[in-house]
Amino acid sequence: MEIPDDVLMLEVEGEGDRCDFCNRSDSWPGKDYACGEVKTGFVTFAPSVWAACGPCAKMIDAADWEALAQRAAESRNPEIRDLFLFQIRKTHQAVMKSRTGIQ
Repeated sequence: MEIPDDVLMLEVEGEGDRCDFCNRSDSWPGKDYACGEVKTGFVTFAPSVWAACGPCAKMIDAADWEALAQRAAESRNPEIRDLFLFQIRKTHQAVMKSRTGIQ
């Protein structure tokens, strides 16, 4: 597949002990979600596995996207929280659309 010049393609190496959805490291074990290519506007992530901590996995499995976004935003600077929520909602939606399985 040819990638357009205006798209940034990333291959992200997970830290292994942080949730890819809320960035916390204190709620393991969790669940891994296999995903195809994830497109979030200007950034495209290569196919990979997105790791979810226990609380985020429960929200994902229950399709509670707003609670997932709010959990991700809790630790962010209040001054940029609204902008972060807008972007994280888009990212979470893109991940869910690209899911290929649960590992």
